[in-house]
Amino acid sequence: EKIVRVVASLPSASVPANRTLHQELVARLVRVAQQHDGVVPLHGRLFSQWMHFAYPRECPYPHAAGTTKLMSSEEWSQATGMKVSLMLADLERYVEQLHPVTEPTDWWQQQHGQHQVPPQHACDEETGTCMAMWQDVEELVDAGHWDITRKAKQHAEGASSIGRVMLRALMLLVLVVSSVMAICGFVQQAQESFSAALTSESACMKPALSK
Repeated sequence: EKIVRVVASLPSASVPANRTLHQELVARLVRVAQQHDGVVPLHGRLFSQWMHFAYPRECPYPHAAGTTKLMSSEEWSQATGMKVSLMLADLERYVEQLHPVTEPTDWWQQQHGQHQVPPQHACDEETGTCMAMWQDVEELVDAGHWDITRKAKQHAEGASSIGRVMLRALMLLVLVVSSVMAICGFVQQAQESFSAALTSESACMKPALSK
């Protein structure tokens, strides 16, 4: 909740301040926390990925290790056989070919066949949120230190919990002992009062018998 509140209030060059984060985006952060016992590691791939969807133009997408290969423009051109740049006229023609002139579903079926269903990318057109590239792959910067820190915190929380239980038990014991002592004092006082009353009554009866 703290992360959601802070991110929602922070503006950027492309995102306004005090916005409402999309429900799906918040749900993804909750899932990240569930993988780490309710805590979101800030120096991990999943949080970096979440920040990319929160600020898509400011935070780069963190590809999982080993899934991408760094290439220069020349290497990419040689590997794909495509140009690394386009002339303005070529770019406009390319965009025009991709632009659907009808409804998206109709356009997709025209391009790929009437019986094929267009793929769903979990996109929300109103908010611009698209989670199609989300991958539940975590990579921590220092996984060993993170595990040690989490175990130490859990141990401290467990010890604190045991301490609270023992303190409550001790307080209950003190309460019981004080109650027993109070009852014993009351009973002793009642016995003394009863004995004194009997002694007084006996003293009153002796003069009457002597007469």
